Amino acid sequence: MTNYKINNKKQKTIYKKKISPLRKKIAIIGFRGIGKTSISKILSEAWGIPLISLDDYIEEQEKMTIEEIVKKKGWNYFRKLELRYLEDIAKDEKACLLDTGGGIVEGEDFDFSDEKTKILRENYFIVYIHMETEKIIDRISKLNYNSQRPKISSSEEQLLEIIKRRKPWYQKIAHAIVDITDTKISESAQRVIELLKK
Repeated sequence: MTNYKINNKKQKTIYKKKISPLRKKIAIIGFRGIGKTSISKILSEAWGIPLISLDDYIEEQEKMTIEEIVKKKGWNYFRKLELRYLEDIAKDEKACLLDTGGGIVEGEDFDFSDEKTKILRENYFIVYIHMETEKIIDRISKLNYNSQRPKISSSEEQLLEIIKRRKPWYQKIAHAIVDITDTKISESAQRVIELLKK
């Protein structure tokens, strides 16, 4: 596993020439609300490869928002769907960038998911987008999520417990870690690009 750090220099976000990443299939993991999707969009454009959002894919297949799924059938059911659709997506051998939800490392009853993480490890180069805990809590407290994303905690204390539970799991399965605690979205994406340059 690689811990990657570069200087906090301003980077251009418009890529006139596509950059070929070192790996064919790449998965982005990390906690909710830290900018994974925004970073993934920049990476997809820079690399010229399709971006697949696992959450969006589930919603398209189920014809329901994630919030509706969780409300009607619970988190355990949603984690089963996540596993099923991850298996489907992973079968495609074409180059792609997979943007995962924050709970991708979790299975039923909020335990570590051996099944999902095994699929990720065997099919993708996994980049863990890391942010310091205090910063995550601060960002989530300021963000107003749309109705498509259910709340994962009812208090800051509960949120802290979830972060502490998941962080070691992200680190465990990652092939590389990119710390974006004090960077802007464009700079964060550039760190990943530099990491995966051929």
